[in-house]
Amino acid sequence: CAYRPRHQQTPVVSPTCFGVCFVGASGAREISTNDSPCFRQGLIDDPANLKSIPVVIFNGKSDWTVFTQVSKEVQQQLSHFIPADKLVTNFETDAAHVWSLDHDFCYCGRCSVFGSGLCCNVNNCAYDLSGDFLRRSYGTLLPRVKARRYFRWIQQDHYLPPGRASWSFARMAPWAIAYVPTGCLASLHGCRVHVDYHGCIADQWPQRLMWVQNLDLNEYGEANNIVILYPQAKGDSRTGTGCWNWGFPKDDTLFDTKMSAQLLTVMNMLDELPRTLELAQELPFGEGPPSSRAPVVVRGRSGNTGSKETLSTGSMPQLLRWAGSRPSSRRAALCENRCGWTRTATKKE
Repeated sequence: CAYRPRHQQTPVVSPTCFGVCFVGASGAREISTNDSPCFRQGLIDDPANLKSIPVVIFNGKSDWTVFTQVSKEVQQQLSHFIPADKLVTNFETDAAHVWSLDHDFCYCGRCSVFGSGLCCNVNNCAYDLSGDFLRRSYGTLLPRVKARRYFRWIQQDHYLPPGRASWSFARMAPWAIAYVPTGCLASLHGCRVHVDYHGCIADQWPQRLMWVQNLDLNEYGEANNIVILYPQAKGDSRTGTGCWNWGFPKDDTLFDTKMSAQLLTVMNMLDELPRTLELAQELPFGEGPPSSRAPVVVRGRSGNTGSKETLSTGSMPQLLRWAGSRPSSRRAALCENRCGWTRTATKKE
């Protein structure tokens, strides 16, 4: 789920009551798999499908942005949907508000109070977060190897869905990023895809590149023929800089459903992924975005069901990672969304 480097500004992923999504004590109610109006209206898939989805919830003890109690309550809520053997937690490291690695110089707990740079994105907590949730999804994986030093830059606004009354602003960045492993360059046949949704992050490409280059996802992708897609949200002054829409129906009344403009943009890229990657511009690590852009031609999904995916994500685990600074009181007014759920995360991880 969503993650934001601690030293960056802007808000939360979950529009629960003020303070609750940072400290805990949400009192989340138990809900059945069929009591959501959104499910009955076909706006979300059956929550019963979660029974087969591996979930990893990670939260460090030195995370003073979002306390571990919050993630424990997420675990409690998800336990009504997901079997215990598929619902895995790690609350035992001293990690700050970061992604955990099992190597490099950013010691566990660094940037827990202040700091900047790489170590406010990742900590070496002797826990391989990327490897853990990928193995739970795919089973046995080859060890990570050195990644290619190139990214594909996708002109993301080409994949916005056609306009509809439900949304006015998608708040998507003009570019998405993809890592294509060596084994998938000639053909995507037999390749898999993992989508990484960033959290609230600076609307500056050097910061975003630091994120996508240092999670070990590309290294696992290279070893196991997994394409890594990094869609990019822009956010705004209300949702927060670089945030996905975590609770603003004014931009998109269907923001938390499979008809949301942001999700449909991602699905449009996946639906025609071979063509998406063919049209993308390849640049070395550390460079980008490209200086030139083609005219935007909106195409792809409009929210109608039945489109055929080009690649399957498989039983991709949902990686729940809390993010965000404390919101203003006006941002904290929404405690439950209109679908009747107590929000726990947006997914994003």
